[in-house]
Amino acid sequence: MATATEYTTGPRQRDVLDALWRLFSSPYLTLALAVAVALALLVAAALPQQPEAAHSDAVLRSQWLALVHRRYPTTGETLLAVGALNVFHALWFRLLIALLVFNLCLGLINLAETVWQSRHSLAVRRPESFFAEENSTVSLTTSLPWDEALGRTRRALAATLARPREEHAQEVAYFHADSGPWPLWGALALHVGVLLLIAGGLVSGRFAWQTEAIRLGVGQQAAVHGTRYVLRLDDMAVEDGDFRAGVVLLEGGEEARRGVITAWRPLRGGGLTVRGVGYGPAVVVRATDNTGQPLMLQSFVEEAEPSRSVYLSFGAPGEERHFAVLERGLVVRLVLIARGDADAGPSFHVQAYQGNSVEPVFDGTLVASDQVEIAGDYYLVDVEHYALLQARHDPGQGIVILGLLLACGGMMLMMWKPRAQAWALVAAEGGGVTVKVRGAAKERDQRFVCLIAEVERVLATPETKDDRRG
Repeated sequence: MATATEYTTGPRQRDVLDALWRLFSSPYLTLALAVAVALALLVAAALPQQPEAAHSDAVLRSQWLALVHRRYPTTGETLLAVGALNVFHALWFRLLIALLVFNLCLGLINLAETVWQSRHSLAVRRPESFFAEENSTVSLTTSLPWDEALGRTRRALAATLARPREEHAQEVAYFHADSGPWPLWGALALHVGVLLLIAGGLVSGRFAWQTEAIRLGVGQQAAVHGTRYVLRLDDMAVEDGDFRAGVVLLEGGEEARRGVITAWRPLRGGGLTVRGVGYGPAVVVRATDNTGQPLMLQSFVEEAEPSRSVYLSFGAPGEERHFAVLERGLVVRLVLIARGDADAGPSFHVQAYQGNSVEPVFDGTLVASDQVEIAGDYYLVDVEHYALLQARHDPGQGIVILGLLLACGGMMLMMWKPRAQAWALVAAEGGGVTVKVRGAAKERDQRFVCLIAEVERVLATPETKDDRRG
């Protein structure tokens, strides 16, 4: 049996508002805007962006501009003028985001209307002219009894699409079938997810903040600036180049949250996310005289008080720290030579100065966990490590995660079962039965091609005739 398919397009009457609505809710506009935003984000990732503090600090801004002109002597002014070095605050980027949000909102309204119509008000019965206009239309004639042709058409629609609905009127049956609710719900989830992603990004950009790196040794604590929380480091371990820090989040002196932080696992609590951004060697220095009595030491850090031990933290090799031996009038200088590894601890260059002398009374090296004798006294250095912690508050993070989950879920639903729908008419005519099928999809849509093939198959009898029309 042969089947001919024609595609005709009838004129649509549209007013200006209808045309504007279709323009600004177009999925092609959505795609174009999404590509433009993605390109803007690539520019922001590839080029250095103006620091946030420079927007309110004239000195920092002048320093930033000087750096820009040194780095881009010929193109710096152009990059600044077009906003390429301040993308997220550029007017054109904000207009892109606003237009994308407007487009997504209109698309969301269209989808909500389509979902409602598909379940409540979408017409099943269509006039004869409906099957000769606009989209794909196929007409077949068979000698099967009307009831048999009706049942076979129903099965073909159910097998290829889903949810066939029907109406009857004087040996004429009308059908409508679609691919089910999942593609529409997927599109709704995608639109809502992208809107939530944008909303979360805006909330984060406006209200998120993070501290500078907080350096803590074991037993030390520090207040999180601008909050009621205090961070305390209870223990620290370094192994194979990675670290594990036992951290306690205190609120009003009471434990609010406890956990282990690694380079890949943060601690969350109280609206804060505390991450480990690094670590370094630290030493605890103790001193005794030749009788074993402890000596009082004092480091030169702010608010340090005399004690029987001093805690000194180091970063990169070459950094130096100082402490005073009060009873001896000595100042000891330690310079980190090497950070060490799992087999050998850090090593230091040690110098001791008496009073105002510029010549050291001692000059040598020291390996951590060893001791050195200076002017008859003994100095023991124990190895410890400090952790570099950073606290961040981001109220938009949850919104972004929810939006990402919805957008990904919606895309998977749409890919799993693309949107398609079709109408069919089964009518008794001149001793035979005519079956007309019209799809909302275009000729290139494989779902409609499969539907027509299935209808042809179930209606196939030796007496089936072709009625070629569009």
